[in-house]
Amino acid sequence: MIKAHLKKLSYKFFWSIVGLMLILITLVLLSPLPKDSDWDYSTVILDDEGNYLRVYLDSNQQWHLKYEGDVPTKLKQAILTFEDKYFYSHPGINPLAIIRALYSNLRAGRVVSGGSTLTMQTARIYLNGERTLLNKIKEALIAIKLELFYSKDEILLMYLNNAPYGSNIVGIKSAAYKYYGKELQKLTWSEACLFAVLPNNPSNLFPGRNTIKLQEKRDRLLNKLMLQGFIDKEQYANSIREAIPNSHYYFPLMAAHLGDRLKQTKNGHLYKTTISRDLQDIIESLAKREGSYLSSLGIKNLAILVSNTKTHEVKAYLGSHAYFSTFTNGYVDGIQALRSSGSILKPFIYGLALEKGIITPSSLIEDTNKNYGILLPKNFDKKYRGITTVTEALQKSLNIPAYEVTKRIGVYDAVSVLKSVGMKSLFREPNSYGLSICIGGAEANLWDLSEMYQTLANYGKYSPLKLRANDEHLEQNSLLSPASCYQILEILQGVKRPWAYKGKFPNFAWKTGTSNGFRDSWAVGLDQEWTIAVWAGNFTGEGNPHLTGREIAGSILFKVLDSLPNNNNSFMDKPWKDFKQAPICSVSGYSPTKNCPDTLWIDVPKNAFVLPKCPYHKQIIVDDNETMQVCSNCWKDISHKAITVLDYPPSVDYYLNQQGLTFPEIPAHNPDCSMINEDSDLIIKYPIPNSHIYLPVDESGKINSFQAEVYSSDKIIYWFLNDSFLAQTEEVHKLDINTNPGKKVLFLLTSLGLSAKINFEIHTKED
Repeated sequence: MIKAHLKKLSYKFFWSIVGLMLILITLVLLSPLPKDSDWDYSTVILDDEGNYLRVYLDSNQQWHLKYEGDVPTKLKQAILTFEDKYFYSHPGINPLAIIRALYSNLRAGRVVSGGSTLTMQTARIYLNGERTLLNKIKEALIAIKLELFYSKDEILLMYLNNAPYGSNIVGIKSAAYKYYGKELQKLTWSEACLFAVLPNNPSNLFPGRNTIKLQEKRDRLLNKLMLQGFIDKEQYANSIREAIPNSHYYFPLMAAHLGDRLKQTKNGHLYKTTISRDLQDIIESLAKREGSYLSSLGIKNLAILVSNTKTHEVKAYLGSHAYFSTFTNGYVDGIQALRSSGSILKPFIYGLALEKGIITPSSLIEDTNKNYGILLPKNFDKKYRGITTVTEALQKSLNIPAYEVTKRIGVYDAVSVLKSVGMKSLFREPNSYGLSICIGGAEANLWDLSEMYQTLANYGKYSPLKLRANDEHLEQNSLLSPASCYQILEILQGVKRPWAYKGKFPNFAWKTGTSNGFRDSWAVGLDQEWTIAVWAGNFTGEGNPHLTGREIAGSILFKVLDSLPNNNNSFMDKPWKDFKQAPICSVSGYSPTKNCPDTLWIDVPKNAFVLPKCPYHKQIIVDDNETMQVCSNCWKDISHKAITVLDYPPSVDYYLNQQGLTFPEIPAHNPDCSMINEDSDLIIKYPIPNSHIYLPVDESGKINSFQAEVYSSDKIIYWFLNDSFLAQTEEVHKLDINTNPGKKVLFLLTSLGLSAKINFEIHTKED
């Protein structure tokens, strides 16, 4: 009977154990498993060598860095000696430690020991709850699960990464930097012991609070390590003499706008960027000095982007020189901000014209007071040269030639080429930009402009800038060939420089831009090593008469260039295989006709179409004395001959004469010719001949303008008022005229030689 009863009891005990084990296994499996993604780490921005640029507080306003790598031996030994010497042998809980803790607590009459293993402490940090019996059970269950799914080293690293170290410092990496300004691998025995004891009571004992007690705690651990043979007496003596830190190190705050930009993509992440911390420091210091000067002029904001031309890596990123200034809206990232582009886009429009064979660098472009429908563009200097070369027009950033080139290639193609080289802000239909896209009709930012200009140096292949070391390098062809890119950069090398840099950086190509109303000052320059993009202005949009591209952004650009290291200032190799030879008129730079006196052979892009014919050398029929032109209607009884002349339009002649440049006068047509005595197809609709026009005066005392209107079958009309050239109109012959009171003579001349003249008089309403 007794034997049977004992057997029965043994079965019950066995199944009870099995039941308890099944319950334990179920509870363990149902318990949450801490994962690295469960913790909220600080976002960390590093430079190209892994140094800190900026560190953000996590969502709990704590410094919480994540350490990845092997735990240094000193730190590991100190922690295991202090917290859990059986860490590598227990299954997550240590029954002997729990029994010992219960005994100690009962004997003391209060809680003096928790009996927790390092694994259980990791679970407690994860739960972040009060120290109750229920939570202790939860910690034990999670600890067992941690041991099932992670290695011992992974658990130790999880603990170190999330343990509290006093104040608002979480994680061993944060603590090492904030207290000692160093990495874990450089910790001494004294420092390792401090970090071993800190998480034990971080709210009451940490550097700066109860320092003496904290030191005593550290020294006891050092003594224990000495007694156990991990350090010798000399190491112990030296270690206890090391002082407890009484202040914190501060994380640097560099490339602040870049950090904000990256943080938007993913919070709590570590970003290793391509930024050079040394160069970033140079640029930030320079920008601070320049920003102070700009502020004295009433210019509040400055942004600078420096990148490597060949690798496309961003090496310095300055969104604003006064990040914390609310008065100047310094938090705005000027590198990403879209602003009116001014003239900074002209090189790409000229580049496409070169690519298509519409122009060559030596082609002549008219620079006169020309009307493009409702648009009447003016040059920045308010001057007209009559006629100029493509090279001079681009180097001097003349607006009227740029309009003419944009008109020739078409707005659709102008938008297309800008998109192909990296301009991402063009979201409207091409026609909505119009011809003014060449002088500020579209918005751009420094980021896109850097990519666009690097496309020129990269022989027409577009590649995005790189912010992070692991960013993929992508390339795609643009609408520009290596040949046209080379020609544009060759022209931009000759752009006039600030006086201090005339002889320096001979291979540096650059371009400036000033938006309408002096709101934005741009400058972008590059050689084969560096690309520099600068913007200055006011984020609030107000203009400033000092805000010109050359004087403000351009001056800063060369100061940045002067501060860059190892600048070999090399220029791109000429891509000979992408050129072909083409003949041009030596005067006009267009395809020669039989009337052109001299022909030159030059290099043009190999895919370029045949150039337009020279429009200026013409053959005319004159009498033998070359005193008048004749035609088939009037040469019957006149001895005549053919001669070749250089015939510029009247508008060009006018401005050339203004500059003292004279050319042989072309004889007028025979006044007795029946052709010019026929009814003229040129009608002045307004003003009416001999009329009196009364114009109002505005509040500032300025006389309002009036609009003249003409009908003509000719496409082009040249307008003169009192012998002064006004403008040239095409297709639509309407013109706003500003003039003072008095008697006026309006003279019109068409491209076919027809003319008309009327007299009228201007009065003000106060007369």
